[in-house]
Amino acid sequence: MLVLAAPSAYSNQPTKIALQSLTGRFTSETVDDVAAMSYAPAPPNGHPEFNVTLVGRVRHCTAAGTTAAVFEYTSERSQLVGGNGPGPFDGYMFVFLHKEFAYALRLEGTKGLDPQALHDAKAILGSWTWTISS
Repeated sequence: MLVLAAPSAYSNQPTKIALQSLTGRFTSETVDDVAAMSYAPAPPNGHPEFNVTLVGRVRHCTAAGTTAAVFEYTSERSQLVGGNGPGPFDGYMFVFLHKEFAYALRLEGTKGLDPQALHDAKAILGSWTWTISS
């Protein structure tokens, strides 16, 4: 996982962006299935304080030439490794599948997101490419 902090000039600090590889192989799941795992309620033995509330609906898009889903969320606790300060938090998570593996870009800010942060996240997704190997 790579976590980057937004420039201090951005509003709604702290704002962070994270690129991550999600654990597991996803041989029969759709990108919607994988996205839903990130906003499903915690299991009985889980940590419900990390639950996220889906805002609106999951939208479909593409990232690096593959199917993707994006959703907006709110949460009381940061969803990023290493935290993001005191909440509540607003965020977006882009999820995409490539060769049975899932990847995500998560953008999260405190009590909102600076419009430039969303623009930066889209630029990262737009520049993503896969290495061709034989």
